[in-house]
Amino acid sequence: MKIVHISQLYHPSIGGNQAYVTSLSEHLVQLGEEVIVYTSNVVELTDILRKPSTDKLLPVAENINGVKVKRFRVNYGLKSFIFNFLNKIRGGHRLLNFIFREFLEYWNHGPITLSMFVALMKDRPDLVMVSNNFVFQSVIGYWAKKWLKIPFVFVTITHTFHPFTHHPALKKVLLYADLVIACTEFEKNFLINQGIKAENIL
Repeated sequence: MKIVHISQLYHPSIGGNQAYVTSLSEHLVQLGEEVIVYTSNVVELTDILRKPSTDKLLPVAENINGVKVKRFRVNYGLKSFIFNFLNKIRGGHRLLNFIFREFLEYWNHGPITLSMFVALMKDRPDLVMVSNNFVFQSVIGYWAKKWLKIPFVFVTITHTFHPFTHHPALKKVLLYADLVIACTEFEKNFLINQGIKAENIL
């Protein structure tokens, strides 16, 4: 099975989400699956918000312990155009809300990596898995199922204190996923209380 695992950051970036995605991806490879990680080409969370120097950017593609890693450029210019220009002109905010609806804040939170969706159309995986619930990549997983008809698994890694955990767009993504993976029993119960069916949570 060809699995595309999407994460905003990946090894050698350091963090809880990165460690989880690395461990899960490498374990799936050991089980005989083909795993391609889609991630951004930056190391730090702060690099998602502002463009780092060129020497800090990570390789576009590499193989790490059997996992094929594809890194994508963050669209800083597009985000700036949307939120620093369109959002400030008369009628701009209303227009953006009409276009993006409940997903507008996800575009603002970033990292915007639209080329991931183009790559999905080329790679045509059997399964798309997204880790972390309050970044733009969650929307990529949603699109993968809605427009490309690719089964979608969502690994939430829920931070219940974070406002995005209660965002209406997140609930829409969770309800659309074929399977939601909860990391803890507490997280599973939290998701059930948010209206996600217990039988759809692993």
